[in-house]
Amino acid sequence: MVLAFAFGGVFLSACSSGNGPHVGIVGDSITYDSEAAITNTLSPTYEVDVNGAPGYTIGDQLPAIEAMMNYGSPPPQDWIFNLGTDDAIQAGYGHATGWKTDLAIALHVMNYDSSCVVLVTIGINADSYVGGVGTVAVQINAALEQAAAANPAKVKIIDWASLVVQNPDWLQPDGVHPNALGQQELAHWYRVALQSCP
Repeated sequence: MVLAFAFGGVFLSACSSGNGPHVGIVGDSITYDSEAAITNTLSPTYEVDVNGAPGYTIGDQLPAIEAMMNYGSPPPQDWIFNLGTDDAIQAGYGHATGWKTDLAIALHVMNYDSSCVVLVTIGINADSYVGGVGTVAVQINAALEQAAAANPAKVKIIDWASLVVQNPDWLQPDGVHPNALGQQELAHWYRVALQSCP
């Protein structure tokens, strides 16, 4: 059995709710589609700012992360980072992104004055989303796991990639986006991860 949870300047569209610790949540269409489930699961225990942007890569969401950190009132105490799927998909189209540099920048910005960062691995089906066979999703997941292992007290990981392999019924027919059940499960694992934060 694979463990699903291992300890380890521009605002687009954001939603804020709750009264507890402030959590910044950044992602792509997976986050965008799951926003209601995330908000309903985490509120009112947490004050959540959800920023999901369909089609956005890690680099595309850097301005939103920086805006949350620099202009949030207060800035997030904790973070959930669910990006990289579109970097893998873009690579499948032959448009490689600078995801390695972008990930390093994102981790640096989120770690600044943050008590906890939750990283979410991405489904490896993103590597074959456009019919090819790539390895970017696998590489991104390895980088996320390495970041969590380097600072297990502060950086947590949700192994979503393993969870959806074990539970394919959580995904839409495209094999990447969670369906209604998957969105609820994703939100549940967000709560579990945040409960482990210091």
